[in-house]
Amino acid sequence: MTPQLPLGPYDAIILAVAHREFIAMGPAAIRALGKTKCVLYDVKSALPADQVDGRL
Repeated sequence: MTPQLPLGPYDAIILAVAHREFIAMGPAAIRALGKTKCVLYDVKSALPADQVDGRL
């Protein structure tokens, strides 16, 4: 566990926990951690479905 997110860029980002901090960031800020064609997958369905590439 780390108090800050390590800087990317990442090829894929998997949101596996619905912590308030991640939800408050919003999909655009989370995607900004990744590469231009980064995949954002939301396991917890915490973000709007039309803002992610996949979800459970």
